Amino acid sequence: RLSRGDILYVHNRPECASSIATVAGQYGVRIVLHMHNSHLLRANRGQLAALREVPIVFCSNFLREEANAAMPNYFARTYVVYNGADDKKFYSVQRSRRNIPTIIFTGRLVPYKGVHVLLAAMRSLERRRVRARCIVVGASGFGRNKSTRYVRQLHRMRPANTELLGYASGDAVADLLRNSDIFCCPSTWDDPFPLAPLEAMATGLPVVASEAGGLRETLAYGGGVLVPRGMPEALAGALQMLIEDANYRERLGECARSSFQNHFLWSSVREQYKDVIRDIEDLHDGTLWNGSV
Repeated sequence: RLSRGDILYVHNRPECASSIATVAGQYGVRIVLHMHNSHLLRANRGQLAALREVPIVFCSNFLREEANAAMPNYFARTYVVYNGADDKKFYSVQRSRRNIPTIIFTGRLVPYKGVHVLLAAMRSLERRRVRARCIVVGASGFGRNKSTRYVRQLHRMRPANTELLGYASGDAVADLLRNSDIFCCPSTWDDPFPLAPLEAMATGLPVVASEAGGLRETLAYGGGVLVPRGMPEALAGALQMLIEDANYRERLGECARSSFQNHFLWSSVREQYKDVIRDIEDLHDGTLWNGSV
């Protein structure tokens, strides 16, 4: 189904891209590898040799710098194209000021997403008599509410001001975001560039996130507060400021929405990717690309 001059896009699988790259030249097909996590660091020597001339797109500068630190100046061509979110689904509404603001987390319930840190922060707010509620939206995997040791731990440590809602997706998540006041992303790992904060920003939510990985780039244009990862008291302090100062919360939410509109619409992502494609074509003989993004 490929024609000479086409570009084959491989999503996040260096082992697949390296195998195809060894034969692609015979058919006049070019390969692009788009990385959304650190899998590239686990590639073996043969795979890396096959990928040396393959253009690689990273979803954040953090990921590109991580790869370059492990393999300095190894890859011939690298790019950064940020993730985006659907503004038709994740849109903003006028929020009324609630007496008890709602903090929301959306994502998988796995240790490195840091929900246990958020629950500890909510317990701290409870001790301080700060009036707020928290809803945790997500499950151990995609599309299923399977119980795990970590999920059971979260249920045991859940304070009274927090509710674990289980799995939701799409419009249901968008509605929950629009009915919340603050988004929290308490990752304990170097999160490359997660979608969840972008979806929250699209709905006009201020974001409190760990200062780790690509999250710095998510909030580089404003709209949130970064806190040290894995520190519940620091997280509780940042949340408390937003809970108790409605004006600050609203200003930061407006900034988040503006940041999303200016930098993270899928239309913006598409334009960035078109620039990548044009650059790749310029490396060759000027043959027009026959595929589509």
